[in-house]
Amino acid sequence: MREACEMELVHLGNRIGDTLVCDRNAVCRNHNDTNIQRRYYGPAHTDSDVSVLFEEADILHVGDTWWNGIYPFIDYSTDGSIDGMIQATERNLHAVTDKTIVIPGHGPVGNRSALAEYRDMLTTIRNNIATLKKQGKSLSETIALKPTADYDAKFGQFLITPAFFTTLSHLLFLRPLCIPEFSPDRCRGSARGCRLRTSRTAAM
Repeated sequence: MREACEMELVHLGNRIGDTLVCDRNAVCRNHNDTNIQRRYYGPAHTDSDVSVLFEEADILHVGDTWWNGIYPFIDYSTDGSIDGMIQATERNLHAVTDKTIVIPGHGPVGNRSALAEYRDMLTTIRNNIATLKKQGKSLSETIALKPTADYDAKFGQFLITPAFFTTLSHLLFLRPLCIPEFSPDRCRGSARGCRLRTSRTAAM
């Protein structure tokens, strides 16, 4: 899946516009006088999450790395993890300003402030669950202790219930990270030289 995601990035570059510019984890194209940057996160919601930045319009589509105002689904079957979601959200925050329009995968169109609130929610719940895991709490004990309680009124009112989100987060701390590594000199206009590098999140 990760390799397929990388090739999809390259295929997009081969189809649109005149100039392909690669950095370590993105392809950039100019189409109809609009610079479009498509960037691969590494595993987050799944193992093939990609953002699209429309530079002139200052619009960033972040896909399912952001569920605005609701707990996200994290797909453990495709290497998703709460750590990956937090890292993806940090990258999104780094890419936007207070004026950027941010399009989530689910929920209303938002902005940097809402994205930061989402990051804080993920980080707090992740740390709460990590503390309980270190104390030797089982999944059922962790759910009973409600590590999401401070956020349930706002984020726990959609498909992903507090108990389900706790379950997903509890199971998904340690996942391999796939970090795309692009060489600008070797990657310009070609898939050759683009490779994937794997690493692993720190153990709890």
